[in-house]
Amino acid sequence: MLEEYQKALSNINLRNMEIMLKASQSEEPLDQAAIDSLEQVSVKNTKRGYAYSINFALNNKDSYIAPYIATKEIPDANIKYPDSIYNVLSP
Repeated sequence: MLEEYQKALSNINLRNMEIMLKASQSEEPLDQAAIDSLEQVSVKNTKRGYAYSINFALNNKDSYIAPYIATKEIPDANIKYPDSIYNVLSP
C-alpha cells in the first residue's frame, strides 16, 4: 500500500521537476507572464499532491500509512486536514 502511495506521489513530484526544468532551461529569459504561469501550474500541482495525500490517508484509515502521511507527508498543511485524519483513525 505504501508503494502505491509513493508511486502516485512520485508522478506529482516528477511534474513539479518538469515545471522547474522548463523555467530554468529556457533558451531566452522568461517574461513575468510566463514565470507567473509556471508558478501557478506548480502551486496547483503541489495542491494536487496534498489533496492526494489527504484523500489517501482518509481512504486508508485502518492502515499504519494514514498517520504516517498525516505527520510526515503533509506536516505544513492546514491543521484541519491532519486533524481530520487523526479523528478517523482506528484505535
